[in-house]
Amino acid sequence: MELWIIGILLCVAGSLVSSTGLILQKHSHNAGEGKLPLYCRWRWWIGFFFLVITGAALDGIALMFTPLSIVAPLSGLTIGTNSAMAMYFLEEKMNRMEVVATVVVLTGTVLTSAFGSHEAPRYNGAALLDLFQQWYMALYFPLVAVLALGSASTFLWKKCPAWLAALAVANLAGILGGNQNLFLKCTMELIKESLDGQNQWGVPTPYIMMVITLSLAIGQLWLMNLGLARHDAVSFLPGYQSALTVYGCIAGGVYFREFSKFSVVAWLFFPLGVALIIAGLRLLTHQASTIEIGPEDTISVEKAPLMSGEDSPERDEGAPAKDLHRMSVDSHSSQESESSFDDECNRI
Repeated sequence: MELWIIGILLCVAGSLVSSTGLILQKHSHNAGEGKLPLYCRWRWWIGFFFLVITGAALDGIALMFTPLSIVAPLSGLTIGTNSAMAMYFLEEKMNRMEVVATVVVLTGTVLTSAFGSHEAPRYNGAALLDLFQQWYMALYFPLVAVLALGSASTFLWKKCPAWLAALAVANLAGILGGNQNLFLKCTMELIKESLDGQNQWGVPTPYIMMVITLSLAIGQLWLMNLGLARHDAVSFLPGYQSALTVYGCIAGGVYFREFSKFSVVAWLFFPLGVALIIAGLRLLTHQASTIEIGPEDTISVEKAPLMSGEDSPERDEGAPAKDLHRMSVDSHSSQESESSFDDECNRI
C-alpha cells in the first residue's frame, strides 16, 4: 500500500476518533454531568482524550506520509461524521439538508484525495530550511501577514458589522491553523528522519519548528474561543473550518511545491473538491442558524458564552461547540411544545 493512502486512512481514523470524542462530550451534557465539577465529568474527559490527544496524534502521524494539501481538506470530515454518529448513538435526527451536506463533504473529500499530489518526498532539516529560502516564500509570508493584519484590523474596528467581524476572526484563526499545520508537518518530517536513524536534533531547527507550531496552535485556539464567545457558533464554525481548509492547502501547495506536480485534470478537480467541502460545511450549519416557525417568526441561535462567566441552560462549559446547532433544534422543539400547550389552554 502506498504511503499517501496510509496517510489518508489515518486522517479518516482521526476524524472518526475526534467525532467519537465530540459524541462522548455531548453525551456527558445530555446525562446531566454539566452540574458536576469538571474533574468529576468522566464522560467528558474520555471525550477530551479522543478529541484532543488521540485525534491530534493520528493527524500528526498522517502528515509523515501524506502531502499537506491532501490532509488539510480531510479536516472537514469531522463535522460530517459527527452529524452521522449523533444520529446513531444519540438518536438525533438528520434532516434532508444535513444528509445532502454530508454527501457533498464526502464527495469533495474523495476528489481532493484522488486528484491531489500523491508524492511525499523526504525532508531533513537542511532541506526544510532551503525551502524557506526560496523566492516564492518571500512572497508567501508577507501576503499571509497582510491578510492576518487585515483580518485583525477588521474585527477590532468598533463599527464593524457582526457578520464581518465573525468572518474576520474565523479567517485569522484559519490563517494561524493552516500555517500551524505547515510547521507541524515540518516537525513530523524531522521526527521521521530521526526515527530512521538520521538524527535531526543536534541543531536548533526542530526546536524552532516545535515552538512555532505550539505558538500558532495556542493563538488559533484563543481566536476560536474569542469567535465563539462573540458570535453564533453556527455562523462562525463553518467560516473557520473553510478558512482552515483553504489556508492549509495553500501552505502545503506553496511551501512543499505540491501544486507544481498537478496535472491539468488535477487543477480542475482538486479546487472543485475543496469548493464542495466548503459548500457542504456551510450547508450543515446554515439551515440551523434560524429556524422558521411561521410566516413572520424565527428563533435565532444564541451565542456560546465560552469566554464569559454567563451560564447557559442549553449548554454547559464542557459541551462541544460543534453540536450547538443541534441544541438549537432541541430548543425550538421545546418552545414549539410550549406554544401548543398555550394554544390549548386558550381554546379551553
